[in-house]
Amino acid sequence: NNQRRAIISKSRSGGVVKKCIDSLSSKDLLHPTPMFVTGAGYKTMKLVLGEENEALWFFPRPGTSLWDVAAADALLRAMGGRITDKFGKDLDYGRCVDVAKVKGSHPRLEAENEDGIIACCDLELHAKCLQLYKDENWDFGCD
Repeated sequence: NNQRRAIISKSRSGGVVKKCIDSLSSKDLLHPTPMFVTGAGYKTMKLVLGEENEALWFFPRPGTSLWDVAAADALLRAMGGRITDKFGKDLDYGRCVDVAKVKGSHPRLEAENEDGIIACCDLELHAKCLQLYKDENWDFGCD
């Protein structure tokens, strides 16, 4: 099957992530069965390489370090993809250092991405995922 695939963590495959995959697959935008991949760096590498039609990493929750996705963000943009937060805003990598200077903490402590990740190797799929996330209110009733 040549359908594009979502890549997700097995431990985070329910709730809003499941709603995303179910919705996109019902519209023939994604294969209904995601690929389970561990680690943010490995997920983004899979998106960049696309060897098995990996196309989307959707996780609209805190927990991903900005440092884990910065290089892949540049690579995905160069190849026509995109990484944003769940609101469609570009990630602010400079924020880590700026916030740390104000708070007097170490930049690593400020590298947490609070607004999740939508990473995609295709701008059109990214836009559709973002729009459906807003329109279908996938967060409702999810932990």
